[in-house]
Amino acid sequence: MSRRILAATVELLGEVGYSALTVDAVAVRATVGRPAIYRRFRGKSQLCVAAIGSLLPPPVVNVGGTHEERLRGLFFALAQPSLVRYVGLVGELLGLQPTQPELAEAWRTSVFLPRREAGVAIIREAQAAGVLREDVDVDFVIDTLTGQLLTRVWRGLELDDAWRERTWRQLWVAVSA
Repeated sequence: MSRRILAATVELLGEVGYSALTVDAVAVRATVGRPAIYRRFRGKSQLCVAAIGSLLPPPVVNVGGTHEERLRGLFFALAQPSLVRYVGLVGELLGLQPTQPELAEAWRTSVFLPRREAGVAIIREAQAAGVLREDVDVDFVIDTLTGQLLTRVWRGLELDDAWRERTWRQLWVAVSA
């Protein structure tokens, strides 16, 4: 049921935007009662943040493989077609920051920062193991990975396998020891 609620919320956010979205409309679209939504989410902002977060893979730190495979996996997991929808919804959410700063902060706290910190942890482990150069700034690596994705989406270009592989190779050459 939670998946239906989140999927309905994502659809409605894309159709009507945050300001016009109502919990009643989500309930109708998800074919659930309002109480089912309020049992899972405190309100509209928490529901919308969870729905936007559902478009990304969960934050994962303890995955197997070499340090390079783990970093590459993190990048490839984010570089999926659903990222286009995610970027659009986050853009609207951040646009509301002047009037609803708690909404943007909820997204940062529950969606963005946990995933960023998972990536930072993998990068730091790779540096500690001597796989990444010591002089490479951790923020540079994680921001370059995510910046590449955002720029590609904003340009309206595909996140295809060839681009993912080429981008990963270039970054890896730049930061590996």
